[in-house]
Amino acid sequence: MAATPRPRLYGYAALVVAALVFAGFAPSYYLRPFLSGRHLTPLTHMHGVLMTGWIVLFATQATLVRRRHVALHRRMGASGAGLAAAIVAIGSLTVIAAIHRRFPEASVLRTGRILVEFDGLSLWLFGALVCAAIAWRHRSEIHKRLMLCATVALLPPAVGRIAEHLMPGSDSCTLVAAAVTGGCALACAFADTWRYRRLHPAMAWGAASVLAANLLTVMAQAGD
Repeated sequence: MAATPRPRLYGYAALVVAALVFAGFAPSYYLRPFLSGRHLTPLTHMHGVLMTGWIVLFATQATLVRRRHVALHRRMGASGAGLAAAIVAIGSLTVIAAIHRRFPEASVLRTGRILVEFDGLSLWLFGALVCAAIAWRHRSEIHKRLMLCATVALLPPAVGRIAEHLMPGSDSCTLVAAAVTGGCALACAFADTWRYRRLHPAMAWGAASVLAANLLTVMAQAGD
């Protein structure tokens, strides 16, 4: 039987993801009352709450496994499935609403392309990887790796905003977000491979899908 990935990797990954998400969305969401008076729509606020909930849940689940509270981890998994579905649905609606505000005359085809440019692929990839992880929930060595890759897939919007803060007006923010997200996926794959002296297929497919989604996002933006 394949060895189960060391839970510590998931704890470290949760910390990195949480730090990047907070840094990216601190000015516009987490610290908004102190830094700006920008109004948020109820849909946007719900999206922020759901995304934050996922990061907290991922960190909690990693901690439960590390402390061998597997039964509680599995019970919480049901709520995680519902949360993931809500993230994809509300997230897609949030992005589409933002597109319509910025491009009110956009056609359906144009809206779809902008949705890809606005990290829609990463959001849908997150949903697909979570679905795959749930389907393989009885194979922990597969389940955990897919959940890890799903969480990393959520990084582009946060990293893109960090890049915008550091490089205002730059056209390279999407490229930076794709590079950092891809780098995080590769780092997870490398750490996992180093520990077990082989690249697990689930990690290979998960990391490759994250890289592919980000590459397609960059290509869609470059095509404008």
